Amino acid sequence: WDGKVINRILNNKTKREKLINDLYRHVKSEGFAGVNIDLEELIESDNRVLSNFQKELYEKFHANGLLVSQDVMPFNEDYDYATLSRYNDYLFLMAYDQHTSGTRPGPISSQKWIEAAVDQMAQHVPEAKIVLCIAGFGYDWPQGGEGTDVTYQQALSIAKENGSPITYDNDSYNLYFKYLDNNRHIREVHFTDAATNFNTIRFSTEYGLAGTSLWRMGSEDSRLWDFYHLPLDKEAAKQFNFEEFSRVKSS
Repeated sequence: WDGKVINRILNNKTKREKLINDLYRHVKSEGFAGVNIDLEELIESDNRVLSNFQKELYEKFHANGLLVSQDVMPFNEDYDYATLSRYNDYLFLMAYDQHTSGTRPGPISSQKWIEAAVDQMAQHVPEAKIVLCIAGFGYDWPQGGEGTDVTYQQALSIAKENGSPITYDNDSYNLYFKYLDNNRHIREVHFTDAATNFNTIRFSTEYGLAGTSLWRMGSEDSRLWDFYHLPLDKEAAKQFNFEEFSRVKSS
């Protein structure tokens, strides 16, 4: 993510038009349904800069029957949710990275944090336009250092190799464990699993959001796909076989 590059495009009419037209030609030539815009690490001091770009893109794409969506981060002032919702069919709320590789260790996306993020966004955006992005990954932090990405299966393997018990936290609905690396230094791993995802999807369903989206394919707990396609409203949840969460699938 390079905010300086985006800054040069967003603030130059010629560059904006070229980007929008290039995207439009590519989407049409590939037969896609539309485009998803994900701009992060912005350095704009005025939110109207991004909103104006999205308006120009939206008008071009909508006039030609194409969908437009945009990824936004929670609790982030780079995004004017209310204005952007007018120029998108859907806004994808990236409700993960509560703690990142560059922060201290902690939950990837605790349930209460997700709920607070949705509550804040829903004050400005219709629920039917919000797609809740769920986490299927983790981070492995050295003590006092920068973390690295881990998949669900990698987290299980690390825990098994080091004999580290995994704790499912009943407050965050995320998982974590600690272990000693080859240099006998403490490392801490936080990640999500299918139970985490189940709770997030249940919340999304009851809230009446447009749907959910996963970051990222291939790093998730594959048990997610046993129920992702099923209705998960309150009545359906009563019939759910929670014993599935006690059987862990290894790769």
